[in-house]
Amino acid sequence: MDNFGNTHYSSYTSVIYNSSSMFSANGYYAEYRVYSQYSTLTGTVSNYQEIESGTLRIYADDILLRTYTIGKKTDPINFSLDITGADYIKFEVDLSCRSGIILSDVELS
Repeated sequence: MDNFGNTHYSSYTSVIYNSSSMFSANGYYAEYRVYSQYSTLTGTVSNYQEIESGTLRIYADDILLRTYTIGKKTDPINFSLDITGADYIKFEVDLSCRSGIILSDVELS
């Protein structure tokens, strides 16, 4: 659930959360091989309840495609990114203490 009471639930939803009350979580990432089989990455990024701040960066073959900065008052952001020819995609996050972001409805086409 985000700060606005919206529930983001589908089989394509992940919550990335830093439970530490003392330390920020910077540079954590997940990387996926897509074998250059897709041209578009779509989804929604939004704040997680209790968020202070967070940043999501999305890469294709280590080239930064987009950066999203999320805070308490950030509405959900729908994205559609061109990943034509990419062999790998990477999601990298920076989170302040006890913060999180929701990555939902992520699809490759």
